[in-house]
Amino acid sequence: MDAVPGAGRGIARRLLSPPQELTLEELAEAWAHTVTVWRCSGKGHLADDLSAPNKIRGAWGRAMMRSASAEALDGKPCPWEPPCALHVLMGDHGGAGRGLHFPKPFVIQLESDGPNLLVCLTLFGFANDWRAAAVEAMTAALREGVKIPGRMETLEPVGIAMEAHAGLCLPPETGAAHLMFRTPVQLRSGTALHGSLAALVSSLGNRVSGLGRWQGVLVSADWRGIKQAAAGLDIEVRAAQPAVWRRKARRGGDHALPGLLLSLRISGDLTPVLPLLVIGQTCHAGSHAALGMGRYDLSFEAPEISSTLWNFDNYLNFDNEVYRSGQN
Repeated sequence: MDAVPGAGRGIARRLLSPPQELTLEELAEAWAHTVTVWRCSGKGHLADDLSAPNKIRGAWGRAMMRSASAEALDGKPCPWEPPCALHVLMGDHGGAGRGLHFPKPFVIQLESDGPNLLVCLTLFGFANDWRAAAVEAMTAALREGVKIPGRMETLEPVGIAMEAHAGLCLPPETGAAHLMFRTPVQLRSGTALHGSLAALVSSLGNRVSGLGRWQGVLVSADWRGIKQAAAGLDIEVRAAQPAVWRRKARRGGDHALPGLLLSLRISGDLTPVLPLLVIGQTCHAGSHAALGMGRYDLSFEAPEISSTLWNFDNYLNFDNEVYRSGQN
């Protein structure tokens, strides 16, 4: 590959100046992502280890370092044309202001398939131009082994599959939505946990609009109106269980990261938030989403179904007795 002055900064420029402006509904129709799945024999127990995706990410990054430019290894823009995968997928490309950094264009999540482990890598938008390098590095990383605390796990893939997805369908009419989080969701503002549906929608909005840049899209939306609409929805909390996972810091030590396993029923006029909920299935919500956190399943009821609803705000507060007791 040739070194081209300023080549690596082209990713940041591309994210800062996407070629088209779309509404959230139009973004859902244009949303492109791929999912590559590695089946690893006999390692299904790792699917329940919340720290495992972060360990796999580290091994994946180290594998990409072997084919990276010296500049990318030093945390600088890659001068190659095209830039190396390490720079594109894991580099810091800045942000769009207001403290909002462009998110990494991938998600790593784990599933169990009986005794086997499925390692799933989702790439968004034009990050798929580097999919071949990403897949090669992930395959090498799994074969060489991943350091899970206290042991080394060699995850020899016995099969690899890939699906490409272009466009997401919004339901034409809904009565209520069900969100079941399969991994803990962590909603943050600085270091404070917040507790309302508006906070969840705000988190989704930041993530979806940031990943929209990787789709070549500047999102045009009335964010204040969307948050107000979210605050007016009726919420039933059907389960709320605290969950803590630990992440080792790059500079040493590890941190306990609290989150919640939630099951929610949301009713009312879902139209303003529906695109965010649908897109969020692919990219997750909250902090550490790239490491598989904040993953949820989304389903809908027929419009005529109704039920008695509870207040959501009281449940997203770690000082609430329901969290200290661990009861639903």
